[in-house]
Formats: sequence, structure tokens, C-alpha cells
Amino acid sequence: MAPVVGIDLGTSNSSVASFLGNQHQILSDEQGRHLTPSVVSFGKEKRILVGADAKAQLFANPKRTITSIKRLIGRKIFSPEVKKAQVLLPYKLVETDDQNVGVDIGDGVYTPQEISALILKHLKEVATKKLGAEVTQAVVTVPAHFNDNQRQATKDACKIAGLDTLRIINEPTAAALAYGFGKGLKETVAIYDLGGGTFDISILKLKDQVFEVLATAGDTFLGGDDFDDRIIDLCAESFLKKADVDLRKTPGALPLLRSNAESAKRKLSYAEKTDIYIPGVIQKDGQPIDLQFTLTREIFFKATNELIQKTFTVCDEALRSAGLRPSDLDAVILVGGPTKMSLIYEVVGSYFGKSPLRDLNPDEVVSIGASIQAQSLSSHSSSPASQKTNALLLDVTPLDLGIATVGGYIETVVEANSPIPIQASKLFTTTQNNQENVQVRIFQGKNRREEESNLLGTFELSGFKKGKAGDASIEVFFSINTDGIVEVSAKDKETGASQSVKVKLSAALDPTKLKESKDNFNEFKEVKLKNTWEDSQKVVFCTSSVGGPVYDEGYVSKLNPLDNKFDLVQDGVKVTHKEFLKEKICWLMTVEDFSNIPRYLQAFASKPSLNGKPSKPIYQFRLKDGTFIYGQTDTPNFRAQGFWIEPFSEVDRLSGKLFLYSAQIQESAPLAS
Repeated sequence: MAPVVGIDLGTSNSSVASFLGNQHQILSDEQGRHLTPSVVSFGKEKRILVGADAKAQLFANPKRTITSIKRLIGRKIFSPEVKKAQVLLPYKLVETDDQNVGVDIGDGVYTPQEISALILKHLKEVATKKLGAEVTQAVVTVPAHFNDNQRQATKDACKIAGLDTLRIINEPTAAALAYGFGKGLKETVAIYDLGGGTFDISILKLKDQVFEVLATAGDTFLGGDDFDDRIIDLCAESFLKKADVDLRKTPGALPLLRSNAESAKRKLSYAEKTDIYIPGVIQKDGQPIDLQFTLTREIFFKATNELIQKTFTVCDEALRSAGLRPSDLDAVILVGGPTKMSLIYEVVGSYFGKSPLRDLNPDEVVSIGASIQAQSLSSHSSSPASQKTNALLLDVTPLDLGIATVGGYIETVVEANSPIPIQASKLFTTTQNNQENVQVRIFQGKNRREEESNLLGTFELSGFKKGKAGDASIEVFFSINTDGIVEVSAKDKETGASQSVKVKLSAALDPTKLKESKDNFNEFKEVKLKNTWEDSQKVVFCTSSVGGPVYDEGYVSKLNPLDNKFDLVQDGVKVTHKEFLKEKICWLMTVEDFSNIPRYLQAFASKPSLNGKPSKPIYQFRLKDGTFIYGQTDTPNFRAQGFWIEPFSEVDRLSGKLFLYSAQIQESAPLAS
């Protein structure tokens, strides 16, 4: 049987997971990366780059390198979110059919569905290589607060990429699956999901293998990108005072600012401060001017506190809908890369009155949950034995579903947070004699006004008996399926016969456009850049300072921890070199992905619970600077200069390790063997 996968199609990064080696796990690419940046760069003659290779083109090819496409999928060109994106994004947005948004790269205009399909195809190929068989079926996740337009558009992207979507599930629900599946829990949990471009909060009741969503709320234009924008503003304002130039209005500088802002935000997830340095960011009067700005956690918190408070307003809404207080929750689970920031961890803990769980990797938990659901839905799980371990998801619709009435008002047919699948009906009649059809507009949103809601589409009723106004009585059924997608059907109330319902969806691609997209899609050829760091390792150095530990990340060629000095190569806007002497280093750590540095530091700095069985003896090391390190090692008789230790985690698959220099150790003691 063909394998099935779970896909987290994210704003900043995407990932794919499947059941492999008797467990659900992230499928890494050929370079061992778990995350694929959600970036596509268009070259000449239909050649494209996807992922990390595409991200490397942000400076050289900004107008044809597409980022944050998830923020645009299923949206109209006139929407406030698109208007904001037009100011912030370096590539050009244009109007396409039915006032939908498109991306103009110069020699062609592509829909967000088509660009998303290129990312999905890349993930599909990663999975196919890893699993050794072609992947054609997937469970794909979306933000809980995505409306029908956005869900339809995501499904279209999957079709273009050659993927059959077994189900579209909400990201927080997938995270809850990863947290509770197979554990027999009886808990009420909150999933705080802050992604690259969206924020969701879902309240779920877990009972054995039943995952029931009690309420959900969200903001589909609030995420890590907005935190990056605040860092950009800080840097730009500082530079404006220094050089009297606004870098936000300098096209060539904006991609540099965005890349450095994203990197600085990530580094603040494990360091107290970081320096943003862009040499020669602009030329003025024939002279290069450098940008230099020191960003501390305190400065960052002040700049972004308003954004964090917005998430709590959404949390208030979800808790009210569920009829719960924060104290009623058994656990709070963090999802999304931005939640690795310490300030998020602290303020979320303060809001809910309990420390959020840190057991699960917030970057990977959604695709793991999608993989669990994919296995449950696939034919692999059709045996009676496997049915006992299948998960039952009981989700809700995030928004009110209604129809337009007089005066620009909307009459609600299905209320937000109603369990899905659900069906509701509404009686329609004619308003004129001999009327042949009735047209109705469908809206989705939080408000009862048309201008504040999303038009999903229109439908036309016909085929009923002509007569006087009000004679016809047609019952229209509005259904929302388990994917959260709206369906419409109708029947004549008098005869019971099915009536013709022609639905024109607002965002979905029509069959002709879908076929055209698939044909064009096959013309694209993904190419790979030469791996500059093929012979190097990703390394983090820890050194001591008066203000506490200092961390530096980069690449080291032919790493030998016993060398007297190291050349750390840092890959930013320009490649820089930094020299480290062995006697100044407390420890060095190898990682498979820089995004996982906070997970490693947490694993090495936290005393393990020892509920699981370690593969090697676990030791506690007290360093001369007063800090503690915990890890597994086969070296009870410690070598004179140093030795490798590995992290112990019951849930995280961390393949990196840490080299501890013996000269830095004050004392050590075994914890478990």
C-alpha cells in the first residue's frame, strides 16, 4: 500500500511527517533538515528553487522570491491583509479573476495556490525519497481560523501538487493529537498556536482517543512575521537618526532587514541579547554605511508587547466560548516557532496561571499530529486491532456562516464553534410572480455586517415550479464537512424533489483554471544549489562573560573539539569569520538545525525526569560558572581534555551532541544508568 503523510504547510516553514520505524516522525531532506522554508524563487526557463535554496535568493532576486504566501491564500485583492502585505513584501501583488490576489514575477502571474503547490510538491518528493514509495495521499493542516475560501484554496493547492487530501485538519487539533494520542489522557487543554503568519487558540477535551474541540478563536494575520516587522522598525528608526535614511523605503535594504530581523528573533529565544550588523547596507554620497543595532530581550518585549496582548484577547474569546476559566485547564501546549521565545513562554504562563508544557517541539508537533490522523484515516488502519488505536476528532467551525439579507446585514445559519460535520437548513421562496431563480450570497465571519465578513460565494436556485410570488418553498441545506468546507444542496419542500443549486465559490479555482494550473505546474523544474556547507558542521560555541553565557552559531569545517582554535563561519548577508580559542570555550554543541538550538539548550540545562529509559548513563555536571549541564555519556572515567555528551529527552529526537571541556567542570555525579 502507498504510504500516507501529514503535512504542516506553514507561513515561514513547512514540514512533512509519517509513520516510520514504528513511530511518527518528521521526514528530513537529503541534508538532514526537518524544516523546509516556505519560500519559492523563480529563475529563468521555468526553473525554480524551493526551501533553503530559495531563501538564499532573497537578496539577489527579491522580486521573484516569494515568501509568506500562506498569508495571501484565499484572500481578495481589496482585503486589509493584502493591502498591508503590498507595503511590506518586495514582490508585486496584482488582481486576478473575481478580485482574487496574484503574484506578478515579471514574466507571469501566479496564484497563491500555485505557489503553495510548488512547496507541497517539494515536501511530497522529500517524503517519497525517505519512504521509498510515491506519496499521493496526505492530511494537510490549516490554521483553525481559516475561512472556507482559505480552506478551498489550500485544497486546490494540494490538487495541483498531485496530492489527494484525506482530510484538512486544524493545526491546534493536530498538535493536541501529537500531545495526547495513545496516552489515555482525560484532560482539558489549551493549544496556544503562534505561527509565522497566524495565531490560533483552541480548547480541547481529551478522553482516551477522543479529541473534542470545545472552542476555537484566532487571527489569520498575526504571527511571527509581525514580530519581525517590529524589529525592522527598531533598526530602521535607529538608522534614520544616524544616517537620515529610512531603510523601510529603500527596496534593496528591506530584504536584508527582514532576514536579519528573523535571525535576531530566533537568537533571542536562547540568548539575552544579539547584535544586528549589516555592513554597507546602503551607499550615501559614494560611501558605504553600516547598520549596527543591539537588540535585547527587554527592548524586544517593549516593542512587541502589543502583539502579545492581541493573542490574549483572542484567548479570552475562546475561553468564553468554551465556558471555562484558565484555572479549569489541565495543560497549556505551545505550538509554532515564535513560541520558543522566552518572553512568550513567560507571559503565556502568567496569563494561564501555569507553566506551558515544553515537552513537544513546537516546530514539528503539527505535522506529527497530521501524520497520526493520516494513519488513522488510511487503509493501513482498517484492521480491528488498529481501529482500537485510531483517534476520533470532534472539531468545530471557527466562524459564523450566514446569508445576506436586506440592508447589508447577515442572518446566521450556523454559529461559530458549532461541532462539525453539521447541517442546517433555511427556507427560501420567490419575491416576484413567475420568478425562475433565486440568488443567495453566503458569508462567513465574526460580524453581522457584509462589509466586515468574508464572501464565500453565491448560489442560484432554479428548476422550481413557476407561480405567484411566495408560492415556491425551497429548503436549502448548508453543510460544513469535517474539512471545515461549506457545501450547499436544496429540495422542493412541496414535492421533495432535489433542486438545482449552482454555487459560485469566491476563491476556489474553477475546473478549467485548475487544469491549466496543473499543466503549467508540470513545466516547472526544481533545481538545487550547490551545498556550500557540505563538509562543515553546524556548531554552537558557549563562552562566559560578565553578563552571563554568550552563544555563537555557525559552521566549522572538519570539526575536532581538541583543536586549539576554531574558525566559525557565519552565513548572513555576507559570510563572516570569527575565531575562538579552546581555552575560552565552556562547551561546543553540534546541531542538525539552528532552529532547534533552544530545544538542545533546554534538554541539556533541565534535570531529566527519568521516566523513560536512557540508552547511556546520565550525569549531572556543575560547571565553574555555576551552571548545570545534564546528559548521557559512555565516559564515566572522564578524559583529561573533554568528552561528548548527548541530550536525554523522552519525546524529542535530538541527534546533536555537546562537547564538554573537562577544565570547565567543577564537579559531576551520576543520575541514572
